[in-house]
Amino acid sequence: MKTKLIAALLTTATALLAVEIDILAYESELDKLVEKRKAENSQLVVERGICINLEKKEIILDAITTEIKEGGISEFAVISFNSGHDYEALFKVYATPTRICKAIESLGTKRGRPVDYSSLTFWSKGEHYSVSVKYNGVERPISDYIYDVNQKKIMDPITFVYLGSKWNKSADGEETFAGDSEGPGSIVSMYNEPLSVFDIPKSAPQGQVYEKSLVSKNVISNEAERVEIILRPEARPDSAPNRNVDVVTTLTQDGISIDSAGAIKPIDFVKYLNDKLTHKQDVYAQLAFAENVSLTDIAAFAVLIDSLEQKELIKVEAPKNNIYYKAFLPQEAWLKRSDRLAQPLELHISKVENQISKKLIAIKEVWPDASQSINPTLEPKEYEINQDTNVAELVVQAESWKRDMSLEDSVFKNYIASGKAPLLVFAPTNLTFMELQAELKPLQKTHSNIFIFIGKQIIE
Repeated sequence: MKTKLIAALLTTATALLAVEIDILAYESELDKLVEKRKAENSQLVVERGICINLEKKEIILDAITTEIKEGGISEFAVISFNSGHDYEALFKVYATPTRICKAIESLGTKRGRPVDYSSLTFWSKGEHYSVSVKYNGVERPISDYIYDVNQKKIMDPITFVYLGSKWNKSADGEETFAGDSEGPGSIVSMYNEPLSVFDIPKSAPQGQVYEKSLVSKNVISNEAERVEIILRPEARPDSAPNRNVDVVTTLTQDGISIDSAGAIKPIDFVKYLNDKLTHKQDVYAQLAFAENVSLTDIAAFAVLIDSLEQKELIKVEAPKNNIYYKAFLPQEAWLKRSDRLAQPLELHISKVENQISKKLIAIKEVWPDASQSINPTLEPKEYEINQDTNVAELVVQAESWKRDMSLEDSVFKNYIASGKAPLLVFAPTNLTFMELQAELKPLQKTHSNIFIFIGKQIIE
C-alpha cells in the first residue's frame, strides 16, 4: 500500500514539475519575442506577454490554446493564465487582467460598468473592442471559434464591452484590477461577468445562457498552441462617433418625450431606436413618467418598453428615485393567493371622487400537520390606513405578525433593513402616477421590490 501511495505522490510531483518547466520555457520564449518586437519597431510598448501599438491603437496579447474540444461549453473566450477555467475557455493569455486593463486605457479608453442585478442594472456599458485571433499567420474574429446554440450556427462577429470596473488600491496607492485575484479570471466572457475585462454586449445572465455558447468546428485542436489575441477599439463612423447614447425617455399624456423634446408617437419612438441601431448605437434610457399620466398608459408603455428591450433596441437604466418599469408588469398568477410561492404584503388603493383610501393586508401562512396537508392555510389580516397612520411603522408591524417574528429579532431587523421586502400593490385605473408615488413613498425604504396591478382584484 505504501509503495502505491509513494508512486502516486511521485507521479503527481513529476506532473507538477513538468507544468512548472513548461511555464518557464514559455516565459523564456516570450522574452525572446519581446526583443524581436522591439527590434522590429522601437515605437512599440512591449512587455512579456503584451505588445501595444499606440499609433495603430492595437494590443496584442500572447496566448495559448486550452484543452477544450469541439462541442465543449465555452463560458469564456479568453481567460488569464491563473484562472483555472481552462476546461471552459478557448484561450488563456499570459498578461494579467490589470496589465491588460492599463494597456486598454493607454489608448484613451474609459472604464465601463458591469451589470449589477441588485441595483436593477441589467446591461453592461462601456466602449467596444473587436477581439480576434491570429494563428499560423491567419487572423480571424474570435466569434469564429464559438457556436451559437440559439442561432444554430457559428456566432456572428461581435464587439465586446470594456468593463475594467472594479479596482483595489494597496496601502502604497497602487491600483490593481480586482479580476487579478477575484472571480473567474475572465478576459473575454460569454456571459455577463462583472469581474471580466470584456463583457459580451447583450443581456446574458450566466444561468440563462449556460450551454448556449459552444466550441465550434474551427477550434484549434492541439493544446498549448501559440496564438495572438488582438484587441482593437471599435471603428466608428463619422456620422455616429459614440457607441453609447444616453437619453431620458419620459412618458407624457401626449406621447413619448426624448430628452425633454416635444412628445412623439410610439411608432416614431421605435423609428428613432431603429435609426440608432442602423448606426450601431446602443440607446441607454433612463425612464420617467409625467406626474399627470395615468397608470393605464404607464402599463401600456411598460409592455412596449419590455418588447423593445427584449429585441435589444433599448437598454433601460436603473431607475433614479423612480419606479422600475417592470413593476407595472406583474405576473397575473399572483392574483390568486393560493398560487403564489410566497405571500408578500398587499397594499390596496381605491379612489372615489378624488378621495383616496387604502388598506394593508398581511397574509400569514399557517402550516398544518404534514399528514393533513402539504399546503398552508392562508390567514389574511387587514390594516386600515388613515391620515394619522404611520405607514412606515405599520408595514414593519404587519411583516412581524406575518412572519411570527419579534420586532427586535436580529434576523427580522436585518430583513427589514435590507429594503428588499416585496410588496404587491392593487391600484385603480383612475389613479395618476403622482398619486401613486405619494402612496408608495413611505414604503419604499423597506419594500423596494414592488409589483403593481392596475384595475385588478384578488381572485379567490
